[in-house]
Amino acid sequence: MLKRTTICLAFILMFFFLPSLGMAAQYTVKSGDTLWSIAKMLGTTVEAICKFNGIEDPGRITPGQILDINDETLKKRSQSSGILNADAVNLRSGPGLNYSSLALLERGTRVTLLNESEDWSNVRIDNDREGWVWKAFISSKTAESISRSGRSADAILENAKRCLGIPYVWGGDSLSGYDCSGFVQAVFLAVGVRLPRVSFDQFREGRPIAFEDLLPGDAVFFTTYASGASHVGIYMGDESFIHASSAAGKVTITRFTSYYRTRFVGAKRYIL
Repeated sequence: MLKRTTICLAFILMFFFLPSLGMAAQYTVKSGDTLWSIAKMLGTTVEAICKFNGIEDPGRITPGQILDINDETLKKRSQSSGILNADAVNLRSGPGLNYSSLALLERGTRVTLLNESEDWSNVRIDNDREGWVWKAFISSKTAESISRSGRSADAILENAKRCLGIPYVWGGDSLSGYDCSGFVQAVFLAVGVRLPRVSFDQFREGRPIAFEDLLPGDAVFFTTYASGASHVGIYMGDESFIHASSAAGKVTITRFTSYYRTRFVGAKRYIL
């Protein structure tokens, strides 16, 4: 009897103390789950789940799939810090434009990252206010490094890719919808580069770049609905660019097909 009691006690102790030994918990994906909803529920990040499970595409999980969740990640959560890289950033009451603005935050404001949804980060400000900020406006760099190198091509491409799927809207210049030049203006503004609103005027700024000298982060211009630089996107590398496309009806990545190659009118470089 004593031996049996000892064995039972040992199993109970294992059950309670295994998490503290850094073992992995598991979660079974249910219908309707997304990695963002799972991360929010478990108090971790999409990046942490993907890294721990070798997931390359966060948008592809299936009901019944078993995810390993690193217990250390759960305990630490996402308490990293960031800094705002744009002016007049709205701190919202929830993860979307339909939520009310709690405050306008200045460039350089330090935030603590608490959680995230697909495009928004839940943050805490120094005075213990909490709210949601669009991810593109948060950098993990320090204020000092932003002032020196925040206009990097990596930051531009990262911000641009976070806009993938946002609807195309003629004259649009917000997260509810962009046209081509509104999209380019917003992406560069997020890293401190102020550009004119329309593509024709954007084409007058910056340093001219030949097609063969293109680098990621350069703005590429095309003649489409009107003569001159009537369409603009951002070069991604490997002869592809990201743009708000009226044909696709959203922000998308496109290859330099013969259509765009023959309509290419030039490129401009706005960053160092």
